[in-house]
Amino acid sequence: MLFSGRPLEVLSTRGEWNQVKVSDSGKAGWVLSRFLATYLPWEAQAKKLQEDLVSLNAKLNRLQKEFSDESQQRQGLAAELRQKTKELETLSKQYSELKKGAEGYLGLKTIL
Repeated sequence: MLFSGRPLEVLSTRGEWNQVKVSDSGKAGWVLSRFLATYLPWEAQAKKLQEDLVSLNAKLNRLQKEFSDESQQRQGLAAELRQKTKELETLSKQYSELKKGAEGYLGLKTIL
């Protein structure tokens, strides 16, 4: 007797009947075509989906860690950019003050 979900090999077809061989035992017999399915049994599909879920969860965890690392790096770069911008503003202000203070000296230099 065949049970649902057993892998079979179809040897020949006559009308609505298929001659089949059980893959694991090698026994042969005839089965109505309507009792054959060309898809994986539900148990095998469920097992495959569970394996896929485990794999996808591992990938998700890896991507979340990468995202977290990239976010921290981005925050660090943003802080560094703010610091460098402040330094640039300070230097620009000092340059303007120096230039303004040196106008008198430059004027004297051209006269002499």
